[in-house]
Amino acid sequence: MQRIVVFVLGWVALIAAIHNPEKPLGRTIYACVAGLVSIAGVAIAARHSWIQAYPPEDIPDCGAPLEYMLDILPFQEILTYMLTGSASCTEISWDFLGLTMPNWMIIVFLGYCVYSALLWRTSK
Repeated sequence: MQRIVVFVLGWVALIAAIHNPEKPLGRTIYACVAGLVSIAGVAIAARHSWIQAYPPEDIPDCGAPLEYMLDILPFQEILTYMLTGSASCTEISWDFLGLTMPNWMIIVFLGYCVYSALLWRTSK
């Protein structure tokens, strides 16, 4: 889900750069959309970090792959499953300076929130 947020942020930034609104309202809208997406990214990354803090035996076993679930389940059930986490979410396959990927993504998303707030403030 964090990758989806990064993808959406990239698209918002690309569309904003291509559109390059001259009026403050347009810049404010892009800054607010990017800020809201960034806040969602912080929440998702924080949830992943929280799940990684639990021992794997306390988290339910892994379920079906996402592609399979998209074929057979309604979107609301898939979203619920993704937000509750699974044992595979507790695996830490990469870290840098003692921080895991979800920890770094919290920092990146918070940075983008601050950047969006600064863009919003300067667009008035």
